[in-house]
Amino acid sequence: MQLNTYGYANYQGTNFIRTHFRLEDFTNARLTKEAVRQKFEEVLRQYGFIVILSHEYELMRPEVRLMLIWVLEVLKEMEVKLYNPAFN
Repeated sequence: MQLNTYGYANYQGTNFIRTHFRLEDFTNARLTKEAVRQKFEEVLRQYGFIVILSHEYELMRPEVRLMLIWVLEVLKEMEVKLYNPAFN
């Protein structure tokens, strides 16, 4: 329940964080940049952060790579701080 409500949870000493979006889902749905922005705004209001996932093999598709560029542009326009736990 905590994962659905807050977007993260700790279970027996292990931290979990929910994934909100997958790039390939945005791509397959043929979302516009504005539709992506609207989805991000909703999730930011509810959780205060956004988690985006893509499987590496999906990045072979040019349209998924283009969606990645769009997503990064939208996040930059929204002034959302980017955080990558591997580098922070």
